[in-house]
Amino acid sequence: MLYSLSMPFLYLAGFLIFTSMFWVDKILFMRYWRTPPKYTTEIVKRTFFLLEYAIILHLIFGLYMISNPKIFSFNSEHVDGSISWALPLTEALGRWANAWFGLSEDRFN
Repeated sequence: MLYSLSMPFLYLAGFLIFTSMFWVDKILFMRYWRTPPKYTTEIVKRTFFLLEYAIILHLIFGLYMISNPKIFSFNSEHVDGSISWALPLTEALGRWANAWFGLSEDRFN
């Protein structure tokens, strides 16, 4: 899921994978396996712990990929007048992100 911000198809792929895993496990539990494995609350606690960091990594990877001009290029000369107010804000956010991550704008050249 780290790369899904720049490749939205991965959300659909994840949904299909998790749905099929749910039904396959459900059928196997009901028809083929006698007793399910012993799960404790430790698995849930570990999952919540890892998800906190997964969200942060998802945002960092997404910001890095979206700021790549070779993937998403933008020409401000052809901007519709109704959204031109957002250009200074987006430029300031881009400069802040580059400074915060210690990156330069020519890092992909």
